[in-house]
Amino acid sequence: MSGLFKSFTALLACLVVVGCSATEAPAPEASPGEAGAAASAQPQAPAGVAPGDEVDTDELLNTVSDAVDGVTTMTATVKMESVYKGEDQSSEYRYVVDYSDPDHLRGSMRNTGGGSEREVLIDGDTQLLRLGDDKWEDVSEDAGQSSQVLNPKDSFISVAPMKGHVSKTVFVGEDQVGDFAARHYEFLVDPEVFQINDGRDDIVVGYWLNGDNRPVKVVYSMENLATGVDKMDYEAVVESFGPVEIKMPDASEIK
Repeated sequence: MSGLFKSFTALLACLVVVGCSATEAPAPEASPGEAGAAASAQPQAPAGVAPGDEVDTDELLNTVSDAVDGVTTMTATVKMESVYKGEDQSSEYRYVVDYSDPDHLRGSMRNTGGGSEREVLIDGDTQLLRLGDDKWEDVSEDAGQSSQVLNPKDSFISVAPMKGHVSKTVFVGEDQVGDFAARHYEFLVDPEVFQINDGRDDIVVGYWLNGDNRPVKVVYSMENLATGVDKMDYEAVVESFGPVEIKMPDASEIK
């Protein structure tokens, strides 16, 4: 399992293991700028295609994959609302990431869960974890933190995991996502891509693409999962593909 669907597993684990609160935590700021620059390209509806029409899945997935390959920086938020054993739960993850050097990922992820704040910073091979107001802890050698590796480029804007597993793709229409003018598509995706093998129907996954064919929003919902989650609504939204600033803490701030 890879891509978008890794984030489904990691976030679902947060709900099942610790539960997550709806409190929003502040995040490292992305530099201003490219929500405007990236949003300046106006998306064009497919020629001759009206809302509700089916489009060529392979062609669209290949186009989006090429566009995602060009992403070097991103600021994004993932929200998940769920019902777990009859109780409403929610979680929000805020990402600020820099892929400029493909061999040296830099980024920040902050979320709340189980009533406490958690933040992860990555600078190449260095990975730091902070819980609440505690000092940072170097967890670079802790394999247990691997699920928190900051790579939302692969985690939720990649469409590669869907290739060969989509039965139908529909153009829904034009829309607005934050500063981005976007085209909305719905993919009918084989549940096995999410490691669900109970014979249910294909899962509708919505993608909103900006004028550069980059995903700026991803949405899907599921019910009656084997983990005990009765219902789960997932939404990932990209705020910007512009420059970001990621600051690592001083040594005095690390345990």
